[in-house]
Amino acid sequence: MAELLPRLRSLAEHRAAAWWIFGIALAFRLILGFTFLHPFQPPIGDGIIYDGLAKAIVERGEFGLVPGEPTAHRMPGYPLLLAGIKLAGGESAFAVCMVQIVVGASTAAATFVLARLLVGAGPALVAGVLAAIDPFLIFYDYQVWAECVGIALITWTLVHYARAYGSGGAASGWTPAIVGGLLLGVLVYVRPDFAILVPTIGTWALFAVRPPMRMLGVGLAAGLVPLVLLAPWIARNFAVMDHFIPLTTEGGYILWQANNEEILRNPELQGLFIPWPGNPQADYFTLPDLSKDPNFAGLETEVEVDQRFKEIVLAFWHDHWREMPGYVLGKWKRFFTIQPGFNFWPKLFVLVTQIWYAAVLSLFVVGIAWSLARRSPVGLLLSYVAWFFVRCGIFMTLVRYRLQVEPVLLIFAGAAAYGLLEALAGRSPRRVAVPTAAAG
Repeated sequence: MAELLPRLRSLAEHRAAAWWIFGIALAFRLILGFTFLHPFQPPIGDGIIYDGLAKAIVERGEFGLVPGEPTAHRMPGYPLLLAGIKLAGGESAFAVCMVQIVVGASTAAATFVLARLLVGAGPALVAGVLAAIDPFLIFYDYQVWAECVGIALITWTLVHYARAYGSGGAASGWTPAIVGGLLLGVLVYVRPDFAILVPTIGTWALFAVRPPMRMLGVGLAAGLVPLVLLAPWIARNFAVMDHFIPLTTEGGYILWQANNEEILRNPELQGLFIPWPGNPQADYFTLPDLSKDPNFAGLETEVEVDQRFKEIVLAFWHDHWREMPGYVLGKWKRFFTIQPGFNFWPKLFVLVTQIWYAAVLSLFVVGIAWSLARRSPVGLLLSYVAWFFVRCGIFMTLVRYRLQVEPVLLIFAGAAAYGLLEALAGRSPRRVAVPTAAAG
């Protein structure tokens, strides 16, 4: 065991190590995908909406499911990617999956690179392998959903900020920070809720980056660069919808899904969501007739509906503010509870993911303690975890939402696993050379 650790560190320090992780991740994605995940199935769930928006871009040159009715329900980044795949000749969901397994494999490589920067070579190798074989990450690579691309962008964004302001806030140049800001802007175009990276980086810069002018620089790179990239989208929304819409018109509805009377009355639902007002058992993808709901009577545009949802949620928080601490704790508890998989997962795959969920969460907690004891510069990762829990307290903590923090969980899990190997190596007997008697 004592000889294993230097070999692991040597492998992790090799200049091609990230490519090795990428190759392992690609192989596992192909094996698991074709074994369990039906790569030839058509889009399901949100994928139907994304695919419809992509077809509208390709066929009509507009962003909206209904001809002549532009929408801001979704950010355009992921539909634009799908449209590009379609224009390149990839009409099927299978073509999208093949692109996404490459993107997903890059997430594993980015997890390794980020871990090597912050917790050391040995733990990074373990974290990279965990990311390469993570069944949750692999599952979402095979869905026509935005999570796969969003998680890759999150991880590479963190890599560039870690490179720019590494251990102790020492800078290695402004280019990584600017690239990180550009990636962050693209990320918001893909998944607006992943914009928690903005306060993540701002908080970390406030406490970890010195001197103050450099702290200001990292804050500007994290805030202004994405804002500049978002300017065309904001201008488009104002032009076609006559309202200032910085992100989407779905934020109010997403807020309401996790903050309503139905969930408050049923603690078992805290951290989850219900699909539609007055019908918690509704099919999530069957749009309701809100005109029959007195709360939405007379509303004609998606902007008005979004605003009404926000008003309902604000009233809910106001009326139940005394219950909110317990309500938020219930959401956080959900994060540490093993959750069932999707009903279309094979039983064996569900079992594997549940064991994985429990193991990674346990190692994650131990890994934080191990990293702090070693004084590893993990402030960026801890800031991200903290803001993730803030986001969960406001919204929900489904497996799908845990996914945005999965690479960070795996880095701390890798640190814990490597620490365990170190402990075992310290207890293992060392080989001692025994001198032989001289001949004669």
